[in-house]
Amino acid sequence: MHRAEFSQFRDLLDRCAEAFGKPKPTDLVVQTYWRALSDVGWTTVQRCGESHLRYGKFFPKPVDLRPQVEKPPAVRDAASDAAFREGERRAAEELDALKAADPTAWREELAGRRAARILATGMRDSPEYAEAILASHRYSDWRFGV
Repeated sequence: MHRAEFSQFRDLLDRCAEAFGKPKPTDLVVQTYWRALSDVGWTTVQRCGESHLRYGKFFPKPVDLRPQVEKPPAVRDAASDAAFREGERRAAEELDALKAADPTAWREELAGRRAARILATGMRDSPEYAEAILASHRYSDWRFGV
């Protein structure tokens, strides 16, 4: 969804609250729903919301404002789990060794990894995301000696 559609989105949640006898959602609730549905187009959210207004029995959760799709079954086996755990163990050992050898490099490495996680999972319009962009650039400059 795009920022220009935010007021329509808020209106949809307000109408749902009215229909299901709930108080109008707070700004925090609306923003939380907005973030949870940021990867879905407005027309899809609107269609799912209107359908929920007609057929739902409760105030919708974000999942109720998404198209209903079958989730593929998780494919996990013992060998994959063991390999993943081994990779985690090696990564932790490498970080511990780096911390003992060069605490400054260890702090920079952790800052870079934290920034990468936020950039991969954070909301682009959050202050944390903006800080992560800066931290990522600092980490790259430090890592590559720029």
